[in-house]
Amino acid sequence: MTYKSEEWGEYEKTRSKKRLEYFKKYRKAHPQKQIYKYQGTSLGYRGEIDALNILKSSEKIIKPCDLKWKGKLVDVKTGKKKLSRKTGKSYCWKFLLTKQKGKVDLFLIICKDLEDKIEYIFLIPDKDLQVNNLTIAEQQVNKYSKYLITLL
Repeated sequence: MTYKSEEWGEYEKTRSKKRLEYFKKYRKAHPQKQIYKYQGTSLGYRGEIDALNILKSSEKIIKPCDLKWKGKLVDVKTGKKKLSRKTGKSYCWKFLLTKQKGKVDLFLIICKDLEDKIEYIFLIPDKDLQVNNLTIAEQQVNKYSKYLITLL
């Protein structure tokens, strides 16, 4: 008897509910430590560690974004410099903002060069971004200069 064939009897339904309750209680009493497969090696994770050092007194959170800083939700986006597809001569950084758009207060955009060193850091409010896919070309960095953060 399977649930799909709708042949479940009362015994199976009550057993299913009891098992669900049991496992909810068990998971609450025995929380699992979340271990990421690529923790420490992925570009995004390294960007979050950099962001903790850049934004002093910030703390890492799980949902709905990456960091909480001075009471604001901050999502960290890290990108490596890539050759532009259009021209094939200039470089740009690309960031996907679709999932976090409207859920966070600020985006911390970290632009890295080809050797994985930080080249530019932007702290852009969510309301100032009108696009879901942000592309910053090397020639357009001045366009975002008012959001530029300098490291001393």
